[in-house]
Amino acid sequence: MKHSPETHTTSPTQAIRKHEVVRRYRNALGMLAGLLLLESPVYAGALQDLYSTTLEHEPLSAAAELQLSAAQQNVITQQRRYLPRISVIAREASIYQDISESGSAVLLQGSNTYEATRVNVEIEQPLYDPTIKPRIEAARARLEKQRFNTSNRIEWQTRLIIERFVNTVRLQTLLRSSERVITRLEKELEDVTKSHEAKIATITDLQNIKLALSGMKRERNSLTQQFNHELAGLGDGGKALLSNNLELAIDANLAQLFPSSGYTSTHRTEAGIVKTEINELHQYSVASSKRSWPMVSLYGQYLLDNATGSVFGSGARDLSGYEVGVSVRWDIFDRGMNRSEARELNYRKRAKEQELQALLEEQRRIDSYSQSNLSQADNGVAELVDLVQQHEILQKASDRAFDAGKETYRNSIAVYLAYEAALRELVAARYDQLLSHVELHAESAGWTSELVAKVDGLFASSTPTH
Repeated sequence: MKHSPETHTTSPTQAIRKHEVVRRYRNALGMLAGLLLLESPVYAGALQDLYSTTLEHEPLSAAAELQLSAAQQNVITQQRRYLPRISVIAREASIYQDISESGSAVLLQGSNTYEATRVNVEIEQPLYDPTIKPRIEAARARLEKQRFNTSNRIEWQTRLIIERFVNTVRLQTLLRSSERVITRLEKELEDVTKSHEAKIATITDLQNIKLALSGMKRERNSLTQQFNHELAGLGDGGKALLSNNLELAIDANLAQLFPSSGYTSTHRTEAGIVKTEINELHQYSVASSKRSWPMVSLYGQYLLDNATGSVFGSGARDLSGYEVGVSVRWDIFDRGMNRSEARELNYRKRAKEQELQALLEEQRRIDSYSQSNLSQADNGVAELVDLVQQHEILQKASDRAFDAGKETYRNSIAVYLAYEAALRELVAARYDQLLSHVELHAESAGWTSELVAKVDGLFASSTPTH
């Protein structure tokens, strides 16, 4: 190991060996830059496989689908209020009568016991019921709300999968970088230890390597904890990422791939849910207010009574007849309950209107902040690219100075670590930039399976499976 030029002399053999180490180090950095700054062959599918696997085993998504089916059935239930209602009542009875009359007897006096079979069939067809239509409209509003809920559930799950996938790959990339630096520092520590024992390297060189190695191991441990946390959030579908060295293809035009038209309320499921709730409450309020109106129905009844006796005698007899007409029901005084319920529903509707207004204003603010964050992310990446280039120039100059004996070993290692740190910072910034573009695009287009496919196409694997 080459010593510090301030305290030791350098032999030709040591200089040649050190030059070879620096050459291999420079080649390794060049390969790293190639991985980070050049396009890799794309093997799309990791994110899409994770997406389909997660949704397939997501019980809450299945629950949302069942709630949607229930809302569809509720519409059918309310529509059937227009259909006639047929009721059949059948009785098999044992009857006892005791009749006492004064004057000329018309009925059979005394006691009499007989059996009777009675069948009563009633048909009621609504002709005018002002509550049916608003009930149907309320059911349709609930169905629309459930559609939004189902869509919102899928979008939320899609967003979670994309963000966790991107963060997991980002942490995996940073872990590979930290492992590479640790491997390099461990080799340097071994060489410096031998040089120090040979009275060539200084104790300062040895301690600096130890401190740098300790710091990198702490950073690796922190990254590992974050990586495991994100991986656990991906469930069983995330296990495939462990054997798939994914990289982000950074030459893509993110602004073109993820265009944004700004906030559009029709694409926001949260606003759609509140709007349908407002409509549902309005329709229920209308139905409650009209419940005290007169209701007109067509009415029909058929009665059959077969008995072994009656008040007119002990012999068997059959009695049958029917009624047809129009019935009117009018709750003239219902203690004010229907009107009170209508007011309650109206208050709740107005409260939802205020919630919708607040939600729209919040989304407009979020959109404004997202635009600003995206601009800062783009600028930050551009600045870091320039910073990495400057570090690369400094690294080359440091190598030349170290080879010429004009640079201390401590400064040479410090320049190397600074360059690696800048590369890791650039990696993190590029993933943040990707998420900024994706999130702003999703604000207007939604978190869809098409978005999953677009993001998936940006990742390459260095160990593809066939």
